[in-house]
Amino acid sequence: MKQNKKFDKQKIYEGIRWAIAALLVAVLVTVYLIPLGKKPVKAEMVFLGDSILASEGSKGYVAERLEEALGLTVVNGCFGGSSAAWTGTEYDYLSLYSLSKSIVTGDFSQQKSTHIDTPATQYFDSRVEELAQVDFKRADILLIHYGTNDYHMAREIEGEWEHDPYSFLGALGYAVDVIKARYPDLRMILVTPTYTWYLEQGGTCEDRDFGGGSLEDYVNALIGFAEEKGLEVIDQYHGLFPDTKPESWSRYTTDGVHLNDMGNELVAEQLIDYFLEQRE
Repeated sequence: MKQNKKFDKQKIYEGIRWAIAALLVAVLVTVYLIPLGKKPVKAEMVFLGDSILASEGSKGYVAERLEEALGLTVVNGCFGGSSAAWTGTEYDYLSLYSLSKSIVTGDFSQQKSTHIDTPATQYFDSRVEELAQVDFKRADILLIHYGTNDYHMAREIEGEWEHDPYSFLGALGYAVDVIKARYPDLRMILVTPTYTWYLEQGGTCEDRDFGGGSLEDYVNALIGFAEEKGLEVIDQYHGLFPDTKPESWSRYTTDGVHLNDMGNELVAEQLIDYFLEQRE
């Protein structure tokens, strides 16, 4: 009986030692790994784009609507002022061309070193941190929504070579090719720019060419590119806004370009319907 009691005590002491060791490991993981951004984020859907879908805050209106309606975890990786192509500005590391490099390498140091200090960009740092933690191996859908700023910045639609970073399709083609090579199971969906108005000039994107073509030229180029690559494309330029007369800008936007509540709702509804129809 004494030997059994001694044996039981040894088992108890051994169990306590293992419990303490496990607790210490858990503490070390919590203290050191999580603050260093080593904990990957499982996101079923990720947005990459400009201010049309960026909104302000950690997610944004459209991303939140999709998250609620589809029951998915959505990470908003959109940055206002960014473009698909390089523009020679401080926004270049937030472009699709640069973000795609970071997504395939896991190195977001260039984005983390980009600090654009304006009232409209206060959410950039936290959004970069969240995007850097996404585990793209476990992501299902990547929405790519660029073109408006490429149009405004007069980026050439087609560059001098296939992956020309200063051209719209060059940057887009590079991003699609490298991301697809790294994550072949990731479903990439291209989304066109929305219709825009220009208040000071009294016109719309139909009669405005900033040097690279009309906005519809960029939209049609994106649609053609998607067809060539065998990618899904959602057209939010043609027919999304029921009324595109010059005086109708305030129905869907705050300033002719950025979406108001009605504009956001129409964009969100179209995206939600697109995915719900595929579930049927």
